Amino acid sequence: MGQPGNIILLNGTSSAGKSTIAQALQTVMDGPYLHTGVDHFQLACPPGLVNIQGDLAAEPVGWEVVYRDDGLHSVRIGPIGRQLITGMYRMIAVLSESGINLIVDDVIWQEWILHTAVTILHPYPIYFIAIDLSLAAAEQREQQRGNRGPGNVRYFYPRVYELNDVYDARIDAETNDPERCAQLIKTAVATIRPTAFKQLYQALL
Repeated sequence: MGQPGNIILLNGTSSAGKSTIAQALQTVMDGPYLHTGVDHFQLACPPGLVNIQGDLAAEPVGWEVVYRDDGLHSVRIGPIGRQLITGMYRMIAVLSESGINLIVDDVIWQEWILHTAVTILHPYPIYFIAIDLSLAAAEQREQQRGNRGPGNVRYFYPRVYELNDVYDARIDAETNDPERCAQLIKTAVATIRPTAFKQLYQALL
């Protein structure tokens, strides 16, 4: 088997600009990088598996997303949703084993999601990159986008950034535009030895 492909995992709150940065990164990296992430998997789900305004009394199957007047109230992930997230990370591992470079954008907001990703991907060359910006800046972007929320940022922001602080690099997406962020990530990949996932895996043992 040949050299495994690099995995660049961008983690940050909703509306942090991860997908835009990933697209800019594809244009500056040496060699092709496949871009994927949890949004792609959710969009591929059959109708009803991602249930907006779900019934809180029922056990969710895929994703249950409930909004109230003040914005996003809760997100629950059921057994099929967990299978899909686990399967996504396993697919990323298989693609890396095939020598394919990947950029993955994700919102890692629960401990089991982080543990799943680390358990599956720690043996691979994975660069864990935090996409940082202030809550106010993220909420402004959410309003400008108009296709998220309302309240997605306020719900996910503390859950993402308080969950973990072990990264290979942190990128300031508030003062740097996506093209500059991409250049900073390219430099990080070229100059550092990724250790974040190995550290996190050791902490699980």
